[in-house]
Amino acid sequence: MDTNTKIKNEHFTALPTETTAIASPTAAVHMKFHEAIDLIEGRHAAHPHIHHAKHAVERHIADTGDTEEKAVGYYYLLRLLLSERIFHENSHAKKLYKAMLDDFYGAEAGYRSDYKMASAAPERLLIYKQTEAFYQLADGYLKTLETLYDKKGFAIAKDRVHADKMRFRRRAAHFSGRYAVHLGHLFLEHSSNYGHSFMRWGVTVFLFIFLFAGIFAGIDYVADWRAFHGLVYTNPFDYLYFSMASFTTVGYGDIVPLTDTGKILASSESLLGYLMLGIFITLIQKRL
Repeated sequence: MDTNTKIKNEHFTALPTETTAIASPTAAVHMKFHEAIDLIEGRHAAHPHIHHAKHAVERHIADTGDTEEKAVGYYYLLRLLLSERIFHENSHAKKLYKAMLDDFYGAEAGYRSDYKMASAAPERLLIYKQTEAFYQLADGYLKTLETLYDKKGFAIAKDRVHADKMRFRRRAAHFSGRYAVHLGHLFLEHSSNYGHSFMRWGVTVFLFIFLFAGIFAGIDYVADWRAFHGLVYTNPFDYLYFSMASFTTVGYGDIVPLTDTGKILASSESLLGYLMLGIFITLIQKRL
């Protein structure tokens, strides 16, 4: 593990930049993998012919057995493809992205497995730092692709990369023990796919309204139908009506909770309604 890390640190010393400019300095007969990276990143001392960079990256992917380096190779092949005059995300771009993502997940599984298998404290600390560095690296690559897709106007691809980037951040938060952040990511992912899915948002809203309506009915039943003022327990729709009024923070005042539990739950539902309204505004902004 130490040797692999040393090699990776020498090869991938910087996170990717958002520039797509291609430099064309001196020529060479054979291009190495990291010379190809220099070309794609627009750094100095790169080969003037772009196809040499492509062949060098493809050769490195075929030769290496390291899933992380394979993922990096697919990333740079995708960068090369996006630098060309393509007007939509074609099937080749989708295949490269999928291969990159699959290998990133494979590399992540390898790091997590090594961390679990490590017994000595110094070894666990080293693998922990390596895994954190891996998450930062993957985040940098995905952020760059998100920017590139945005510049080319590939809205669907941009949304997909953004969601994948946030999933990696969620997994990184869980690995590092930031469980509150992890739960926040889980909520955003399942409630709206990180602000990209109106359908998930709508389903989540109605689930919350029906869930709280059921809870209010249960509270009223336990309190012998005296937990709410103005509510007729023989009409189940009244619970749904009160839940929707609380969720949307309308609060007509015709139905009022009388127990402390009912008041706390109604207030919590109102706060949840504000949160879902904020997500809805984000959904609208992303579509404008």
